[in-house]
Amino acid sequence: MTINKSQDMDKKLRKQAETLADALSPSKSSALTGSEAINPPPLEPVDYTSQSSKVLIHELRVHQLELEIQNEELQFAQAELQATKNRYFELYHTAPFGYCTLNEEGRIVEANTTLSELLGRPNIKLLHHAITEFIDYLDQDTFYLCKQCDASQINGLKTCEVRFKNMDGRRFWARLTLSPAFDEDDNPTTRLVVENIEDRKAADEQLQLASGVFDVAGEGIMVTDSNNNILSVNPAFTDITGYTQAEVVGKNPKLLSSHEHPPEFFQMLWHNLNLKGYWRGELINRKKNGDLFNEIMHITVVKSEQGAVKNYVALFNDNTEVKHQQAQLENLAHFDSLTGLPNRVLMADRLSQAMIQARRDEQPLAVVFLDLDGFKEVNDNYGHNFGDELLVRLSKDMQAVLREGDTLARIGGDEFVVVFPGLHNLNAAIPLLNRLLDAASQSIKINSRTTQVSASLGVTFYPQSSAVDADHLLRQADQAMYQAKLLGKNRYELFNIEQNDTLQEHYKATEDIRNALQAEEFTLFYQPKINMITGKLLGVEALIRWRHPTRGLLSPAEFLPIIEEHPLSIEIGEWVLNQALSQVARWQENNINVAVSVNISAHQLMKANFFERLESILESHSTVAPQQLEIEILETSKLEDVIETSKLIRQCKQLGVTFSLDDFGTGYSSLTYLKQLPIKLIKIDQSFVKEMIHNVKDLTILEGVISLAAAFKHDILAEGVETVEQGEILLQLGCYRGQGFAIARPMRPEMLSKWLAEWELPPSWKKVSLKKQDELPLLFAAIEHRAWVLSVETYIQSDSEQTEQVVPLKANECRFGEWIGNLGEEIHGSNKVFIEIKTLHEQLHQLADEIIELHQQGHPKNAAKLLPKLLKLTDKMTKYLKNI
Repeated sequence: MTINKSQDMDKKLRKQAETLADALSPSKSSALTGSEAINPPPLEPVDYTSQSSKVLIHELRVHQLELEIQNEELQFAQAELQATKNRYFELYHTAPFGYCTLNEEGRIVEANTTLSELLGRPNIKLLHHAITEFIDYLDQDTFYLCKQCDASQINGLKTCEVRFKNMDGRRFWARLTLSPAFDEDDNPTTRLVVENIEDRKAADEQLQLASGVFDVAGEGIMVTDSNNNILSVNPAFTDITGYTQAEVVGKNPKLLSSHEHPPEFFQMLWHNLNLKGYWRGELINRKKNGDLFNEIMHITVVKSEQGAVKNYVALFNDNTEVKHQQAQLENLAHFDSLTGLPNRVLMADRLSQAMIQARRDEQPLAVVFLDLDGFKEVNDNYGHNFGDELLVRLSKDMQAVLREGDTLARIGGDEFVVVFPGLHNLNAAIPLLNRLLDAASQSIKINSRTTQVSASLGVTFYPQSSAVDADHLLRQADQAMYQAKLLGKNRYELFNIEQNDTLQEHYKATEDIRNALQAEEFTLFYQPKINMITGKLLGVEALIRWRHPTRGLLSPAEFLPIIEEHPLSIEIGEWVLNQALSQVARWQENNINVAVSVNISAHQLMKANFFERLESILESHSTVAPQQLEIEILETSKLEDVIETSKLIRQCKQLGVTFSLDDFGTGYSSLTYLKQLPIKLIKIDQSFVKEMIHNVKDLTILEGVISLAAAFKHDILAEGVETVEQGEILLQLGCYRGQGFAIARPMRPEMLSKWLAEWELPPSWKKVSLKKQDELPLLFAAIEHRAWVLSVETYIQSDSEQTEQVVPLKANECRFGEWIGNLGEEIHGSNKVFIEIKTLHEQLHQLADEIIELHQQGHPKNAAKLLPKLLKLTDKMTKYLKNI
């Protein structure tokens, strides 16, 4: 019976029950009047035995039963609901991913057990803490930008990848999925899913490496399934055969068959393949255009853990040209006509044979590419006949130092190849190489004229970890020879396989960046720069980001170094200029007038046509005044010609563009740049700002840079202002311009108007009085004293023997103590606060001495118990200092 039906029946029975009750109710007497009211007539008895009464009573009982059943069903449903809720909470807390909810301030208001385990902290230690406390500081910008983007798209999911900090300090990669939501009070919240992707990161790197090798390999590669149907081929396969991947996938490799081999050939091939798990040999196959080609093929069987065949992988090279050369050997001489040495053809044959022997005997061979140093000058100065005679004499001298079985071949001009087979180990080649160098550098007298050259040798070895052929070995040796030339000549260099792989990876990364530019995956964020006295917006800095399709939002540190000094860096630099100026124009349409600064690399700046390109870009954005563009030169970029750069900057300034020097203090020739470059602004690197609160050396550097800027009449701006306290100190030092998280994080351009409406200067910055020069020693002394207390704390808490030992320090020996006894006493001697500071300072040093002594006497636990008291005294003294 449904609920609706039960309700209808309930109404019907209620009506009938009321009718029956009316008949029994004394209230009916209210209708009587007069004597009838005083002496009402007797009620007519109700006949409970009547048929209608029986039916009504029966229906009432049935309905009662139905209500009881319905009640039981409701109780059962409630129990099921409770069980479902219990299962939900169990699944929530034991889910394979970390879950948490963040309030509008980014603090955790709810978190599951998995997140606690990932972060190595109990749940109670997570609640009410900002999620950024557990994110590596290098990735907090990425998280913030991802969350900021998310807030503008309700119902949209945003992801990013960041590193989390575990309880023990270890980092791990996690993929964050953020979705906006609202809590029960309709306050905006963020749902956050945390997925540990450490293993996936490692797997991705391996897959990228494997994919890169597959795509750039010089050998044709073909992968088939266990039924020998083609699954995949690489670009070299297409280059060799003419067939594209789409044309061969799903087909049998027989489509390449030339029918030049008898059935027995393939029977033996499969027999060896099934028996040994690999086969290597030569084949004649047919290209798509019908041409026959010879190939050296290496087929390997790939099996599952259970031993079943999963795939066959075939690597091959087009060996047609070598075969043609071998055919020509029957009609042509195998030796160089000038020197009598083997020529390239015979050398290739001997090298191939030596490679086969090396695999069979399991003894390595060395291939040497030799190029004479200075031979061209001899040939030009004394004539070709003299040069030819020199080649003949040198060939004999080099041949004389070889072993029996070694091959010295002249492959053209003054280039030679040497093959050293049968080496017991790789080190056995070293004496042979030295003998070659000595032989090539001997003084030779020809026609009463004495001359001398030398040789540069490139060396590679075989076998290698990956499949290579003879041509590949020669290319490796040739590459190593050029390296020997670059390093000074008259020497040998070994081919570095790892370095070659790195070059390939670098090329792949560069292509990825080029493709990203074409696919419009780059975007600009903007970070405000303000006057820390007035709060006025001075401008914004354009900061590039890469919205990577798989890795999320990437900072410039992840991709710009890859293309440093590459022509692609200029393309991206000009893209940034155009995008930034276009954005300024859009802001102007919304009545926001703001200047923008753009980073320019030294490579782009020193390009011959930089001025013309800048002028053209400015003309294409005619609604933006050139004065609204500031170009930041990275001081970490080496300017090879400072004088020419100065001329270029002056030329650009005539257009109205201003220049600043970024990351000051971390790069090349800082004073030279200050002296010669006509810049307007110096940006202090954030590394000095970050550590100045605990490091008096960085504070001293800051003071010096600010003084230098004043001396050279440059404006000064501090980067990386992340805390209000840092801003206070900068103001005290005389630096009034700032940029950093304490002011604003980099933001999407549409967020600037909202920030401008909400931005307020921190109250403490408004209260900071500009310190007089004679008060600066107190600031320095206080910071140095704080750093000393921190070193005591680190010394006591560290278990490492590597921690630098802290020695007791008397109160009058520290820099703060000197200030108290001299300048402090002179200025504040009668001040009650100052007297209290002196007392606290004495107590602090006495306690610190006691702690250090306990630790050095072997009582580290007792020393650690006193640390809280030491820190409490320090905090108390700091508060007094603010009131002095």
